[in-house]
Amino acid sequence: MRFVYISSYRMTQRYVALTDYALSIECLTFVAILALSRSVPRLRFWLLVFFSSVAASSLIGGTVHGFFEDPSFIGERVLWPMTMIGIGVTALAGAQIAKGLLLAEHDSTMANAIIYGAFCVYCGVVLFVNSSFLIAILGYLPAMLFLAWALMKNYRRTGQSGFLIGFRGLLVILFASVIQQIRFLDSSRYFNRNVLYHILQGLGLCMFFVTARSLQGKGLTKYAN
Repeated sequence: MRFVYISSYRMTQRYVALTDYALSIECLTFVAILALSRSVPRLRFWLLVFFSSVAASSLIGGTVHGFFEDPSFIGERVLWPMTMIGIGVTALAGAQIAKGLLLAEHDSTMANAIIYGAFCVYCGVVLFVNSSFLIAILGYLPAMLFLAWALMKNYRRTGQSGFLIGFRGLLVILFASVIQQIRFLDSSRYFNRNVLYHILQGLGLCMFFVTARSLQGKGLTKYAN
């Protein structure tokens, strides 16, 4: 009985969980750096929310993959929806960052209504209809495309390379999302689609962090208002 108890708490998908935890550490590092920097006050809050939510969802998701994958476990039933909601918060923050880049000197009630409305709909679907990871991808896709468009528009206007790096980083993240849905990559127990997804996501987030840091540059002082 003792052996059964211990073995039931072994890590089931060790490498998926470990790469999830690595993502969490990466994003917490970004949060610490941004919190101590003189980044743009208008955008700093949402940048911190963006990376903090990725850190939280990766930490919880890694715990699910590592210890609570059995749907009968109450941990899986509680923790997985928390992971999905965390991803929704990331999308919310990404949309707010895009709005801040496009409407630096104004606030839009209509835009806020759309962003928060979409977030509420996403949470409702996750909690009461379907909590598969495909729903998470479909949920954050519009926000990531909106943010990518905002970065490219600002790159064309200012010529600041930081915007282009962030744009490419988001493309890497979106490509990683496609990879995550290719199930035949699960043929290896060590390097499956989720592990590759996390590695590419980490690269894309690192590139977007370069953009977050570049918002301190002299060429972007209008966003400090």
